[in-house]
Amino acid sequence: MSTRYYRLEYPEAIAAWEDYERACYALEARAKAFAEQYPNAKPVFASSIHGLRFHGLRFTPPNPSPLWTIPRESDGHVQRPRSSLPRSFKGDRAAANKELNALNDAWRADGMTRIGGGAVQSDLLWASFGTNWGELLFSGIQRFRSGEAIYVATSAKLDPRAVEITGGEFDAAKGGAA
Repeated sequence: MSTRYYRLEYPEAIAAWEDYERACYALEARAKAFAEQYPNAKPVFASSIHGLRFHGLRFTPPNPSPLWTIPRESDGHVQRPRSSLPRSFKGDRAAANKELNALNDAWRADGMTRIGGGAVQSDLLWASFGTNWGELLFSGIQRFRSGEAIYVATSAKLDPRAVEITGGEFDAAKGGAA
């Protein structure tokens, strides 16, 4: 299937876009407040066809504590509290386990790190476009908003109210998108 370009100006799509953006900004604010509990930490997010989710914390410089996982490039240099102390840990294991349990309790306290607790789902946004994530998974999607219109490039079929446009119009709008 080839890529088709659309302009969406109908109220349901605009409202869903605004709701999704508001929810993403709220999640980012919650994650920033969560990160402020930990010195030198910044929140990291993962974005996918399913939406936006809190992925973890990145410390600068990396947190050397044995209570935290080792940052890996493949995971965005994110660190999280360990589930248990490493076998190579040297020191007072009982005290360190107590500290690790307290760290894990604080980590889970506000629900940010629970499954779904730190996430914004995109299902309603896709539904307002006349599609769903399953269709978009195989067809892909590019989207942006410019003024009072949402521009979409996808090979998926969208809502009949979506106006099909040329690739040139899409690119021109993309150049002016803020």
